[in-house]
Amino acid sequence: MKTKQTITIYIVRILLILLTLFLLWFIFSNATADGVASSEQSYSVTITVQEVVGAIDPDSPIATATGEDFDLLHACVRNTAHLLQYLALGAAAFGTYLSFVNKEKWGFAYIPPCFLFLTAATDEYMQTLTAGRAAEFADFSVDCTGALSGIVFAFFVYGIVLLIVNKRRKACHGRS
Repeated sequence: MKTKQTITIYIVRILLILLTLFLLWFIFSNATADGVASSEQSYSVTITVQEVVGAIDPDSPIATATGEDFDLLHACVRNTAHLLQYLALGAAAFGTYLSFVNKEKWGFAYIPPCFLFLTAATDEYMQTLTAGRAAEFADFSVDCTGALSGIVFAFFVYGIVLLIVNKRRKACHGRS
C-alpha cells in the first residue's frame, strides 16, 4: 500500500507536469496568433494596465500615457508578458525536474535549462511562420531571462521545502 507521502509526491508531479504542458500550450498558441491578433491582445492588456493604475493614481504617467509614451508602455507590457510567461514555465519545468530528482540524477540538471532555451527559440521561430509576426532577439533574451529566473525561483522553493521536511523529520525522530 502506498503511503500518504508517496501519493502526495505523485500528485505534485502530475500537477507540475500538467502545469508545464499548459504553459507550453499557452506560449505556443500566442506565438501562432497573427500579428493583428497579437497586437490587439497586448494593446488590450496595456489599456487594462492603464485603467488599473488610473484607478489608484489618476495622474500617474502610466495612466495618462499617450502617443510615444503609450508606445513605450505597450512595449514594456509586451516584454513583461514574455518575462512572466517564461518565469512561470521555468519554475514549472524545473519544479517538475526537482520532483523527480535524487542524489544520482543531479548530473541531469542541465536538461531543463536546455529545454527552456529550445522552447524560447522555437517560440520565436514559430513567429516567423505566422502572418504579421517576426522573430526578435530581444524577445528571445527576455524569454531566456524569465526562464532562468523561474529556475532560480523553483530551486529556492525546493530548498525551503527541503528545510521544512528535514525539520519535521528531526522533530519526529526526537520524539521516538
